[in-house]
Amino acid sequence: MPIILQISRNVCINKILIALSYLLILAQPQDLRHTCEQDEGMAGYGWTAYDVRKGGMQFVNDTGNKLDLITQFSKVSDDKRSGNWGLRVKGIPRANARDRQKTTLIFYIGSEELDSKIKCTRGNKINPSNSDVVCDGMMVGLHNFKLQMPDYPADSDSLQRTSVKSLTVPADTIWQAKSIFIEQLKRGDSHEGMVADNPAKGNLHFVQKSFEGGFEFDVLFSSDSTSEAMTPSSLTDGIQDTLSTFSKRFQSVYSPQAPFQDEQHIKFSQSLLSNLMGGIGYFYGTSKVDVSFAPEYAETDQNFWEEAASARS
Repeated sequence: MPIILQISRNVCINKILIALSYLLILAQPQDLRHTCEQDEGMAGYGWTAYDVRKGGMQFVNDTGNKLDLITQFSKVSDDKRSGNWGLRVKGIPRANARDRQKTTLIFYIGSEELDSKIKCTRGNKINPSNSDVVCDGMMVGLHNFKLQMPDYPADSDSLQRTSVKSLTVPADTIWQAKSIFIEQLKRGDSHEGMVADNPAKGNLHFVQKSFEGGFEFDVLFSSDSTSEAMTPSSLTDGIQDTLSTFSKRFQSVYSPQAPFQDEQHIKFSQSLLSNLMGGIGYFYGTSKVDVSFAPEYAETDQNFWEEAASARS
């Protein structure tokens, strides 16, 4: 079953959509990892801890791209409608990766609301140590908000370049962000696997960062409805609290019994629960249902998904 690498959206219809993708710079654009697919060289992926109230941690062991990706998510809310959240992304080249392997990550924010106002800016276009990205926006139900992707001195050795591409696209095409990004990457104004740097107003913004070797960066979302903004230090505190609280609540609620009290069984049980909770999706809109009961849908052959895809085409 495929999962999105990391995605966040408000549960109100026609609101904000935020997601993360990555790609080896020497790879082809169509190899962009936007979801985790079992047939694309994945050794494993999923949540190791997840609390719907607070956040959690997930991993992607990508043997095909020789990269392990870890994302840690924490959210804080002063009310039921809005709040702050932060995402920490860490990449670790696998043991068989080439020296200073080049990876590019794409973080995008899109709005399906026609009247939304989102403007992205960034620091010095030449000096990557001063390439903080800030997106200011206003949406009904979310109040005024600020999304920041700060750069830190510790990243200067691995961070090579940052590029921001702001677009205005039809609202009903936001969900096709991967295809839109690939088309932008193929344009003549893109350079060395990076989209053209053009931060501005729009309803779809791609923030692309390229790294050599291991890397780490934060994405910070702050709403003016909260008393304090999300910062790197508050994100660190939030992640630690989330993981600690999850472990304590798990022990309290489920009270594992012998012989399932050892560390191996506890981690397996927490991962199972986390993936059940983290896999809950929110969907809306029109859909098509095939009621033909074609034999290709029976899932009896080894490559049943290929036959099912052909039957739907």
